Amino acid sequence: MGLEYAHKGYEYQDLLSALFIIEQLLVTNNAIFKIDKKESENDKFDDITIISDNGIFKRQIKYSENKILQKADFSTVSYDLALDTLFKSWKETVVPKTVDYRICLAWEYVEDTKELDFLEEVDCYNLYEDKNVKFLKINIDKIWKSGELPIPTWRRLRSKANNINREEFAAFLNNLIIEVNLPKASNDLSNPDALERLVISKLKKFGVGKYPNHSKEVNDILLNLTHIIKSSRANGEELNLNTIVFRLGLKSDFGNIKQSIDIDKDINVVNESRYQDFYEFIITNQKTLLLGEPGSGKSWFTQNFIKFLESHSVKVVQHYCYTGVDDIYEKDRITVNVFLANLINDIINAFPNLAEYKSTKFGVDVEELQTLLNNIQEEVVIIIDGLDHIGRVYNFHKSIIKEV
Repeated sequence: MGLEYAHKGYEYQDLLSALFIIEQLLVTNNAIFKIDKKESENDKFDDITIISDNGIFKRQIKYSENKILQKADFSTVSYDLALDTLFKSWKETVVPKTVDYRICLAWEYVEDTKELDFLEEVDCYNLYEDKNVKFLKINIDKIWKSGELPIPTWRRLRSKANNINREEFAAFLNNLIIEVNLPKASNDLSNPDALERLVISKLKKFGVGKYPNHSKEVNDILLNLTHIIKSSRANGEELNLNTIVFRLGLKSDFGNIKQSIDIDKDINVVNESRYQDFYEFIITNQKTLLLGEPGSGKSWFTQNFIKFLESHSVKVVQHYCYTGVDDIYEKDRITVNVFLANLINDIINAFPNLAEYKSTKFGVDVEELQTLLNNIQEEVVIIIDGLDHIGRVYNFHKSIIKEV
C-alpha cells in the first residue's frame, strides 16, 4: 500500500475493506468486522476479519503501483508473504481451520510465467465483477514433493522445512486463495477508478439513492464508511452491520410502515359464503373495486376477507391508505413511496425467493415493484384499502406535504 494515498482521505486498504463490508450488507443481515486486529501475535491475515452467518473470512491486502507478482514475493520476506510466515500465522490463529483465508493483491499477474508455475487458477465467486481478476492456489507438489525437502530454489522454505509438518502445510495451502489483478483505485471520488466505481455500484445495489435512502449521496456514504473503517482500526473497535448501517444513517428495510385496522369483535359479522363468492368474483374479474360510503364497513369486510384467504393458503399483499383517526402515519400512507414500500415488503415476506429479482436490496420504486409482480408464479390477492381517504388526508396536510 503506497504512502502517497494516505493524504487523500482514504487508502486502498480502506476502500477494499469498504467493498467487503458492503458485500456483506448485500448478502446477510448479521456480520462482525475486525479491522487490523490480530488473532495471534503472528497473524498475517489481519487487515480485515469478517465473521458472518456465511462463515469466517480473513483478508490480507497488498497494494503497490505497477507491481508485478513474482515468486520471490512468497519465498522471501520482502512483502511479508513468505509461505512459512503465512503458515505460522495460520497455525497459531485460534479459529477453525475452515476459515476462508485470502491474500488480496492489486498486483499484476502475468500468466504462463515459468517461475510462477506453482500457481494454479481456481474458480471462485468474483466479488470484483472483473474478468481480469484471477483466483489462485499454490500446488504444493510444485515446490515440495512428498518425502523430500522443498526444491532448492525455495531456499527459505527449505531451511524451515524441519520445523514444518508437510501435511499441515498442504492443508494450509489448500485453504489459501491468492487474488490478483484486483481493480485499482484513484483515491479521488471526483475521478473514480475501477475500485471506486465498483464500490459505488455495490452501494447502489443496497439501495442508496432510492427510497427509503433517497436522501443519501453515494459518495458521502462511501467516504463516511472509510472513516468508520479508519476509526475502527485506530480504536481497535469491532464493528457489526447494524452499527455500520446506523452510523451511515441508512435504512435497512423498504421504508414500509405498520399496517393494521382494528375490528370490534363483539359486533363483527363473519359470513364465510360471502367471502367465497367474493373470492370467485375477483378471480374471474382480476381487478375489482369495492365501493361504499365512508363507515359502510368496507375495511371490516376486507379484513374478514383477508382472514378467509389466509385460511385457504392464498397469499395476500396489501396497503392501507387509511387506518383510523389516531394513525400517526396518516400523511405517510398516502404517499407513493410508502404505497410502494408496503407492497414490496409484503411481496418479499410472502415470496422471499423473489428478492433475487430486485435490482437493489432495499430500494423502492415502480420498476422494483413491477419486477416482483412479473415474477410471482402463484396466486396472490393484492388489496389496496382506503383510496377514498387520500384526497381528504392530503387536503388536511397539504401545507406540509407535496402532492405526489
